[in-house]
Amino acid sequence: MLNLIEGPHAQIMAMSGVEDFTRRLVPYHQNKQEVLISAAAKACYDAHGPKGRSVEENVQRAISNQHFSVTEHSVVTLFITGISRGCSHELVRHRHFSFSQRSTRYVSENDACVVLEPRTLELKRREPAAFAEYLDSLEQSFAAYRKAVGAFEALAPESLSATDRRKYARGAARQLLPHALETQIVITGNLRTWREVLLLRTHHSAEAEIRRLFDFLWSRVF
Repeated sequence: MLNLIEGPHAQIMAMSGVEDFTRRLVPYHQNKQEVLISAAAKACYDAHGPKGRSVEENVQRAISNQHFSVTEHSVVTLFITGISRGCSHELVRHRHFSFSQRSTRYVSENDACVVLEPRTLELKRREPAAFAEYLDSLEQSFAAYRKAVGAFEALAPESLSATDRRKYARGAARQLLPHALETQIVITGNLRTWREVLLLRTHHSAEAEIRRLFDFLWSRVF
């Protein structure tokens, strides 16, 4: 029986912080990201100190003037789950991010999860018979994968350790895994990159599943 996932999840793993030195350059403000951006903007104009525009005003002024370079100093790392390998292939096209992704060579997919992207959920609602056939095709893919893992493991060189034999077999058999396979990924990027990709991937013309992910990030994370 397939484990089905109907949406993404994301958590903030890390954000760039600020030192006491930075706090002295701008008025006190709780949001560390905005303090850092504001301090960077003030550095451009040699306008440090508590006087002048507030942190919020300084950040908004930089953004409205398209002074986006100051947002590159602030970095956010997210741990994202509940997306498909197909969605991750879209994500990695954004080369200003850094990625660390769940390995299909190291990890067994015997208890794999399948992500139902938005159009598949629509199929489930409107065409249940076609949806059942869709799930059956996925079941067949995983059955073929498990069978292939056993076959390739039997072919693995005897000189390999048990761990390397499993990697050998899974690395060959993973060609049978569907794009709908759930993956986990850690993504790090500066706020300029996050902002640009959020604008691109929440657009109505963006691919359905990655738009669902970035709609989630827009409303629940950023």
